[in-house]
Amino acid sequence: MDGSPKLDDRVEIVFAHRDEIAEVFYSKLFVVLPEVQTYLFPDFEKQKKMFAMMVTMLARSIEDTNGLEEYAAQLAAVHSRFDITPEQFLVGGAVLKTSISEVLGSAITLRDRIDLNRAADRIITAMKSK
Repeated sequence: MDGSPKLDDRVEIVFAHRDEIAEVFYSKLFVVLPEVQTYLFPDFEKQKKMFAMMVTMLARSIEDTNGLEEYAAQLAAVHSRFDITPEQFLVGGAVLKTSISEVLGSAITLRDRIDLNRAADRIITAMKSK
């Protein structure tokens, strides 16, 4: 055993911090990509809740590659209505990974962080390809 928490424990940790991750994500995103704010209003609070759910799904999908790919396709379809460039998706992905690491800190293991980063990369890759 590598000392990593079980998947359910990781999901629980992410779930408990999902709103804080969303807050940190958007505060950082709007600094580096202020132009994306126009995509989120007037339903910004709804978007933050959807983002918080996405972060939880990301944690749930760590060990379910097929489920992650299906979820990524759904996210790609939703985001295709916006004029988001591949570069903006890449920046958003970097901000997502930074936000998760910053908020969760030592609450998750290095292995968990790597797994979450890989899952985020798969989602971002799918989204920027659409």
